[in-house]
Amino acid sequence: MQQVAQMWIEKVNNKQANIAALSSVLLEMIADDPYERDGFVWAAATQPEFCASLGWSISKFYRVTGLPPFVRDVRKIDGIRKTILRVGEPGLATHEKIAKEMSSRLRSYRLRSRKALIAERNALAGIANDTDANVDARIEKIEHLLQVLPRMTTGDEFGHMCGFAKIWPQGYQIAIFKAVLADWPAFMAAMKMQIWTTGKGEEKFFEFVSTGVMRAFPQAAVELYVMQRQEQATELTPELRRLSRYTEG
Repeated sequence: MQQVAQMWIEKVNNKQANIAALSSVLLEMIADDPYERDGFVWAAATQPEFCASLGWSISKFYRVTGLPPFVRDVRKIDGIRKTILRVGEPGLATHEKIAKEMSSRLRSYRLRSRKALIAERNALAGIANDTDANVDARIEKIEHLLQVLPRMTTGDEFGHMCGFAKIWPQGYQIAIFKAVLADWPAFMAAMKMQIWTTGKGEEKFFEFVSTGVMRAFPQAAVELYVMQRQEQATELTPELRRLSRYTEG
């Protein structure tokens, strides 16, 4: 029991020492070359520069800076990707931060989609034969989809997501985006309904999530999310009543 207590005390002391060491380095860096962003002053440097100043490994740097009282972000400064750090509370979620979260979820969605396509292709390849035209056609289609399915978020896509963060209901932007990623066919159906109702737009089929399509029909995403919330609800709460107003006229 005494040994466990001693280990716990050492762990706490190490944590406090890490916080003190990093806080001291941040104060020095901010005094020498402050970086202002989102109404806060940050220390900005590359990860190797931070680690060299502290004598830490990259893994330790991530572990310590990922916990309070530190706030960590990444910015491209003078063409160089740098980590920015400060001590304090996280600020309000900016449109850019919300877009970054959307971008991360889009990349995960694409990775899952790519893995599913590869698994299907490999399974079909095991049963394909020279006389099975349907299987061969599907394998060819999968190869095409793997070529056109992006791996990373493009600049245009990130711009679209910044737009979603601005125009979708405050506090629900990520949830709305997740709803579309989870059920793209349902979004396409909501989009078609909007085209039929307004007489504006052109019906097209997209195999995978397209932020360009979402940008053209952002209200369809909101309606999909609200509809899902309504289906899951057991009673009409004040929150659901507020959300429902976003789908009215």
